[in-house]
Amino acid sequence: MNIKKIRNNLGLTQAEFAEELGISRASLSDYERNRTKLPLYIEKLIKCMFGDKKSQKLGKINKELQKENKILKEEVKFLEKKLKILESSR
Repeated sequence: MNIKKIRNNLGLTQAEFAEELGISRASLSDYERNRTKLPLYIEKLIKCMFGDKKSQKLGKINKELQKENKILKEEVKFLEKKLKILESSR
């Protein structure tokens, strides 16, 4: 199993993918570089979560939505600050 390829196809960083799997980024790096053998439970978890094309596509969509959500949150914060300034200038 090429977990680096799966991760890249999902458009996730090592830190993001490791968080999804509930492991450290360092462990994921070791698995990707074949420094450490990938445990069977991690392999099964990856197959369950991201194993097929549909799941991978959903993972990409989820990643894009997370980015958009972050941008929207930042825009809301900016608008709230702007509103406070406008209200205080009255």
